[in-house]
Amino acid sequence: MKKKIISSLLALLLLFTCSLPVYGAQTSKEMSSALQKKYGMNITFVTNYTESEKLTLLEQLDSILSHLDATFVREVVSCYTQKGYTVTIRFERLMWGNESGSFGVSNKNAVLKTMTMNGRDDKEERLGSYSFVHEFGHMVHYALDLKKGSSYVKKKWDSCGTGAYVTEYARQSFREDFAETFAHVAAGDYSQAFLMVAVDNNSTGVLKNKVDCLDTLLGENFKNFTTIRKMYRYEGTGAVCSNTHVSVNGSSTDIILCKIRGNNYIKLRDFAMLLRGTEKQFEVTWDSVNKSIAIIPGEAYTEVGGELANDLDSYEKVMPTNARIFIGDNEIFPTAYNINGNNYFKLRDIAKELDFGVDWKNWTVVIDTTTGYMDE
Repeated sequence: MKKKIISSLLALLLLFTCSLPVYGAQTSKEMSSALQKKYGMNITFVTNYTESEKLTLLEQLDSILSHLDATFVREVVSCYTQKGYTVTIRFERLMWGNESGSFGVSNKNAVLKTMTMNGRDDKEERLGSYSFVHEFGHMVHYALDLKKGSSYVKKKWDSCGTGAYVTEYARQSFREDFAETFAHVAAGDYSQAFLMVAVDNNSTGVLKNKVDCLDTLLGENFKNFTTIRKMYRYEGTGAVCSNTHVSVNGSSTDIILCKIRGNNYIKLRDFAMLLRGTEKQFEVTWDSVNKSIAIIPGEAYTEVGGELANDLDSYEKVMPTNARIFIGDNEIFPTAYNINGNNYFKLRDIAKELDFGVDWKNWTVVIDTTTGYMDE
């Protein structure tokens, strides 16, 4: 089934944090043969690719399928081969239009076609991982049809509820809804964070039901599938991070703030950097032995590197921080999250503890260290 590119960011989301196997194979033909044995699928290149491009695309394919879990992939493929189907992955260069891939079954042939495109430097061809996982979601769906009958998934999916979808494209049909939900769970941290934010914003609970339904469908029908939480690390909270105007005593700058469940969070070291030299400056230290953060009021902040850097995607997965937090000698218990190894605090929690003003005016966070804190 054809799928339009949801966004360039998602379509180009690539390379998962898993190690690639070391192959003795030196040519694309040898690597294709190794991957065919590993996953049980034929691999073909429809349009002309250079040898270097083929090797790069095959490495990317292995990364994606390894992330999906090789044993699970082979089990899905076996649903086809046991019924006499040949399963093929087809690489095709995107020349025009916006088709990013398709999955179809005809005459005992199951074909997952994936369109490739130039990378950022236009020097090598790239495989859109999100789009590929979306099409693999269709492959999983049809495997369930082969195992359970064509109405099985629809009945289960309809029972989850209607009226809420992770993307507009998911509204096309229940099959696209299934594939989009699967892709957002399985493609990687960025898409998971997007889904988590959507789940939090869905007051009806339908999106969460769909994730739970997907978990049940896969867990009950594929012995090599564990749970979404364990298999794809679908846990934590979604954050929407963006450049935001911040004014400190009339001096403005742009920094990254992350909105988590309706509240703005700031990296603690960014906050300390912003307030350095003001009446409310503070130092930040980390005790690695006791796993604790100390905020020391009145002391000038010491840079460690990376402060005020614009280094976050628009969607990030976050986990509650497990560090103890002290202001002076007093332990405090604010809501704090860890994002990529940095601790983020609610703006108003720090403002309240250190007693300075914070407000939101004209799309700007306004901090005034000369006044006291006031609740909203």
